[in-house]
Amino acid sequence: MDNIELLIFDCDGVLVDTENVANNVLHRHLSLHNWPLAPTATEQFFRGRSLTESLRRAVNEFQLTLPADFLQVMQRDTFEQFRQVNLSFPNCKVLVQQLSACAFPMCVASSGSHEKIALTLSQTGLLGYFPIRFSAQDVTRAKPAPDLFLKASSYFCTPPERCLVIEDSSAGLAAADAAGMPSIGLNTQLSAAQQRDFPNTLFLQDHAALLRWMNGH
Repeated sequence: MDNIELLIFDCDGVLVDTENVANNVLHRHLSLHNWPLAPTATEQFFRGRSLTESLRRAVNEFQLTLPADFLQVMQRDTFEQFRQVNLSFPNCKVLVQQLSACAFPMCVASSGSHEKIALTLSQTGLLGYFPIRFSAQDVTRAKPAPDLFLKASSYFCTPPERCLVIEDSSAGLAAADAAGMPSIGLNTQLSAAQQRDFPNTLFLQDHAALLRWMNGH
């Protein structure tokens, strides 16, 4: 951490435990329109990427016909499910509070919408720790392009090599690599072979491991 001046957190799967809930709702809605993939494959197809961009890709690859209000209806259902469950990761708030107490600069850079980021962080009691939040809505190219992370580093006037990205998806780690930023892969579910594709990434199992690593640096 000696050379790091800014922490950039992904949101879903890193700060808030939303991905299983969101994927279940997404798969249920897509299945009404001849979606061919199982839930696990659906999660892999969409994970870490802009939902709007991924839906466009899904329509093209699988020749889907979705109603005009599909995204709106599906997101409304997703947000309602978020409000009914606990989205907190063990040890995550302790980690964020510790960083905040040290006044360490940090922000969120997520593929999710600003509305989704605010809702899920608010529900987990983390919103106040992240007044600066960046969404895929703010850039032309979403992850795995580097634009979102570079926007964050530019905002904080911090060189990319002095930013540390904390991500859970291969798309996010690829975006960090493309931005020239070191990263931590948190609970990525990537195989050992897949992890070798990211030599600038330290892979950690969970927030407790991340907390121990940060306290050791």
